Amino acid sequence: MRWWMIAFCAGVVLAAWLPYLPSTPWLLALLPLLLCALAYRRLRVPALFLLGAWWLAWQGRQTLDDWWPVTAAPSDVWAEGVVWSLPVATAEGWRFQFKLERLCDNARLALCEQELWHDDARLVQLNTYEPVDLAPGQRWRWQLRLRRPHGFANPGAYDYEAWLLQQRIAALGYVRDVEGALLLEQDSGRRILERWRYQLLQRLREAGQGLPQLPLIAALSLGEGSGIADEDWDLFQRTGTTHLVVISGSHITLAALLCVWLFRRLWRFSARLPLWWPAPCAAALAGLGGAWLYTALAGFNLPAQRALLMTLLTLGALLLRRQHGLWEVLLTALLALLLWGPLAPQLPGFWLSFGAVAVLTLALLRDGGGPEWWQGLWQLVRSQGYVSVALLPLTALWFQQVSWSAPLVNLLAIPYIGFVAAPLSLLSLALAALSPALAQPLLSFADAMLGFYLHALRALDAALPGSLLTLPPLLPLGQAVLIGLILALLLSRRWWLRLVWLSCLPLTLLLHEAPLPDGVVRVSVLDVGQGNAILVSTRSHHLLYDTGPRYSENSEAGNMSVLPVLRFHGLRELDRVIVSHADNDHSGGLEAVIESYPRALYQSSEPGLFPESLSQELCRAGQAWQWDGIDFAILSPDASGDTRNNGSCVLSIRAGEHRALLSGDIERAREHVLLTQGLAGPLSLLIAPHHGSATSSSPAFVAELRPEHVVFTTAYLNRYGHPARAVVQRYARAGTQAWYTLRSGALNFTLDAASASVSVTEQRLLRRRFWGEPLMEAAPPP
Repeated sequence: MRWWMIAFCAGVVLAAWLPYLPSTPWLLALLPLLLCALAYRRLRVPALFLLGAWWLAWQGRQTLDDWWPVTAAPSDVWAEGVVWSLPVATAEGWRFQFKLERLCDNARLALCEQELWHDDARLVQLNTYEPVDLAPGQRWRWQLRLRRPHGFANPGAYDYEAWLLQQRIAALGYVRDVEGALLLEQDSGRRILERWRYQLLQRLREAGQGLPQLPLIAALSLGEGSGIADEDWDLFQRTGTTHLVVISGSHITLAALLCVWLFRRLWRFSARLPLWWPAPCAAALAGLGGAWLYTALAGFNLPAQRALLMTLLTLGALLLRRQHGLWEVLLTALLALLLWGPLAPQLPGFWLSFGAVAVLTLALLRDGGGPEWWQGLWQLVRSQGYVSVALLPLTALWFQQVSWSAPLVNLLAIPYIGFVAAPLSLLSLALAALSPALAQPLLSFADAMLGFYLHALRALDAALPGSLLTLPPLLPLGQAVLIGLILALLLSRRWWLRLVWLSCLPLTLLLHEAPLPDGVVRVSVLDVGQGNAILVSTRSHHLLYDTGPRYSENSEAGNMSVLPVLRFHGLRELDRVIVSHADNDHSGGLEAVIESYPRALYQSSEPGLFPESLSQELCRAGQAWQWDGIDFAILSPDASGDTRNNGSCVLSIRAGEHRALLSGDIERAREHVLLTQGLAGPLSLLIAPHHGSATSSSPAFVAELRPEHVVFTTAYLNRYGHPARAVVQRYARAGTQAWYTLRSGALNFTLDAASASVSVTEQRLLRRRFWGEPLMEAAPPP
């Protein structure tokens, strides 16, 4: 029984690493063969493994086939459909999911005659950049600008494309003209649950207007955490309490266990009820009801669904009076989760959520409650403590960061959130649903309790400085050893054996990547869309050139891409940060970098860009230094007072005969000045000036430098048309190998003074996934 479940689950999980997926006809042809193989006993286990891989491939292929095609420009269409999710407020308007019903592939509504409309049931994610009254279940007709789902590919960063795949979102886009949109129906009768959650949220906001902790109350009661401030998210990350803020797997499990504990004791107050139905069975049913209701309030998000399923298996066994071992519960839950959502294991969140609920289930099955009334409550607190400790290694493995204070902080935070803040938030929501005025006193009390919680959390964070540790990247062997130790820790029954495995966990840090040798420099060009962010590393020094763009008020490259890459490489400090100039696409992520690396030397061509508290200086031609046998020099700007683009800091890097040039946004006039000052080729690596704009990369500049490699740092379907076709052709005629971050993701160029060649790695090839295949094979930008 166990082996066939293990085989199927392993097939689903491992198939996620496939670089390609078979086409639908091939998959349909393979299915009868696999089903026939199940009839042979000796072939059953491998056939189930292949059947699991087939299930993942089938679901992935159907989802990919629904994705918007790769196009040379965004598609303007008219669409009718239903608002599918709770609208999330942004700085300019709203972000929400929209279920298409009908589509007209024409940009002009007047030309969309009846025969041009066609049915379409795909799910898209939209933004509005103007205020509009949105609610789940509304049916709209409006003009959309849509494009294929696309995210950035950087080591250690969040895989947004995998999340879009998991959510089965077929396109990204925005509403072009809100004023020209037509509300066809206020309530379509679809998305009843989401509309109910929206109405509850509106009543909660009405009752708690002006309360500073209302976003936290909404997060704990409805799973709606979009209103929480960025500084509070940073606080939760440093203290390891992010999982306590919004409804997740641990919340559902905790709610179920609380219902079981409370209902069991209330049931026993009656003399007749236990004779009619045993208290454990009644308590299990109450636990299932509590878990289902809390999951419904969370909108049946994926982590909550996973917890509900595992709770159903665990408490269902009690309800049916059947005994299940730990392995049966966990394997059955994993099998059901993969059958329901085979695309979910692409993201770390699946394993963190499953691991948290698995540890809670383990504690529930192993540790029975004692006769004392406090025994059950203590078991809940202890179980949550197990979760905090067990998930530390997994967090370190995926994010190269770990909060060593998390177990201590969670020891205090878990009972406070679980037994005080969350119940108060839920009771406040229930009263607000009845009458906003009736809920105001309790909401004020809940706000005060959460305000006290945040104040205590900040005090603990200040008393435990440096609790968020950045760890060196582990070798594959170190990752395998770490996973093995985690499994041994969870499955060990004796306390002393758990201590042995726990003490061995830090030893895996010895199995980390070796530093670069002397005379070798690695230039990592990050994938940040339309902008620059480049990490330059030698054996013991690190420099960041530009910090990427700010995409919106709440989104910028610093936190999304730059910092995750720095953590992936285990960088606790940066030696120098050079911001070529103050344009948004080069300095948009600066604030996040400064906050994380305040002791670096900051340089730019523009005065006043950095806070006065930082160590800083202007970059000027003639500045030079050497790190680990690698020569660095600033070639520009001088004191001529160039425009912002031509005033960019230009950095030259030399490793033996290899040279790299990081050119910022300089244009033809500054290129000419550099050539007259003696800049000559050949170059091993050139970051294309101004992203390949037609105003840069003059014929004389390209002909003189003759770069071996050139990198265009541009966004997918960017509005500037970068890189210009003439510029791409100019480099091609010079025999230069062109690279595009929008196709390759992050690019690593290793320049070794002792080697004649340059080593190049592409992130999308290094970690190739089937959902990145169409974009990788797309033609280069025009």
